[in-house]
Amino acid sequence: CIRDRPISAEELQEARIEELTKLEGFDTFMPVSKDQVTEDAEFFDTTWVDVWKNGHVKSRLTCRDYKHRATMQQREGTFAPTPSSDSLRCVEAWALKKGYLTRRADITSAFVHAEETDVVFVQPPKEWLEKYQAEGGNPKHTMWKMKKCIYGRRIASANFRDLLDQIIT
Repeated sequence: CIRDRPISAEELQEARIEELTKLEGFDTFMPVSKDQVTEDAEFFDTTWVDVWKNGHVKSRLTCRDYKHRATMQQREGTFAPTPSSDSLRCVEAWALKKGYLTRRADITSAFVHAEETDVVFVQPPKEWLEKYQAEGGNPKHTMWKMKKCIYGRRIASANFRDLLDQIIT
């Protein structure tokens, strides 16, 4: 979709609330008091990525996991294989020749299906904090303890790969 006008505040708010509802539905985080953040835990800020997609605004909350240069061992642990389109065409041509059935799938919010393997806390976005305060919570002293991965975490794709491997095998 080619965007021919700026994103309105209402569209942006609606898209962000939709994303937060999705994260809550997948049980991605648990609100905790800031005094529960341990010294061995990792802490990250979050940011919104807003785009036009299929004629409407799509927002994704992402983690800012850029704090340090990863060692070689850490980089190896984050690898998740993604086939190129040429590779997929070769596999599909081979399957067609052999008479095999193939399927493709797009998993909605793939990374939030994978469990978070580290103790990770993130700063909730202001949209969630406003809602939390309206429900009687104290937004000034609240963090999210992550139960599942979110986009932007270096290990999110590897954790999803491991989950998919467990399901398939």
